[in-house]
Amino acid sequence: MGRAAAERVPRAERIYAVLKQAILDGRLPPGASLREEELGRSHSVSRTPVREALSRLESEGLAARHPRSGLVVSAPTLDEIIDAYVVREALEGLAARLAAERRTELDLTRLQILLDAAQTSAPSGNNARLIDLGQEFHYLVWRITGNQPLQRALRELDQTVQRFQPSTLSAPGRSEASIGEHVQLLDALRARDAAESERLAVGHVRRVRNLRIALSVQPQTS
Repeated sequence: MGRAAAERVPRAERIYAVLKQAILDGRLPPGASLREEELGRSHSVSRTPVREALSRLESEGLAARHPRSGLVVSAPTLDEIIDAYVVREALEGLAARLAAERRTELDLTRLQILLDAAQTSAPSGNNARLIDLGQEFHYLVWRITGNQPLQRALRELDQTVQRFQPSTLSAPGRSEASIGEHVQLLDALRARDAAESERLAVGHVRRVRNLRIALSVQPQTS
């Protein structure tokens, strides 16, 4: 590999990472234009590494080409939403089952601290804070499993569902319901009830999925 090619690879990787994160957190919403020339100027690079980054995003389904608008950020389809949550339902259930079998008293204390913080924050209506606390609760359950392949699969899937905006916690009453579901799950983990932990985790994800589907079709039916 020549020097120019060697220098281009890190640039393409960096641009890819920046653009992907912007897509995942909603700063680049569905339909946003991805023009090579504009991105090259904003990142102070030539069009070649930009083209490589965009090609990778397109191969991952995060970008799509349209006859008139060119390459744009793709919008998740209803099928993609359903498929992602079907897999997440199974993986979160497995994680909860394993966590119930392997949790320590320190793990329970850490989960309780996150729940207490969420319950304290709920009346403020600070959804950003509640989202962070809810994610940390799930991440900790994953870590408790000690299963690295499972954790990698869940992290990758978590990146996928980050695209599904807005957060389901924006729905009336959902933040309180979500916290209640986490309380029930912690009780099952504390009791080392693996079957009940799995059932509760699956039910939690299924309710999020159903609400996500409702939110995704709402603009089309309103």
